Amino acid sequence: MSDASLAEIEIPPGRKHETARSIKSEKVYIIREGKISFRVEGRLQNLETGDALLIKRGEWFDYHNFSSKTARVLLVHIPAFDLNNEEFRNKPDKEV
Repeated sequence: MSDASLAEIEIPPGRKHETARSIKSEKVYIIREGKISFRVEGRLQNLETGDALLIKRGEWFDYHNFSSKTARVLLVHIPAFDLNNEEFRNKPDKEV
């Protein structure tokens, strides 16, 4: 997968990912366990186990685990993740 990257992330209860976007990659989030609320370009989307979401290059997004359980998510970047090509509206206190 030289043209993509894959990561599994755990999102603890109450954790929020700061508003961000990629200027290089599209992102696919696949919910393996739990529930996550995403906001993409101002549109709210609630996802749960088995759901997937495509975030296109350049779209502003954030997400929040409002539940009382840790969520597990697969994240695919196409092309591969590069922190230098990620932009954040506000510097996060703690990144997920």
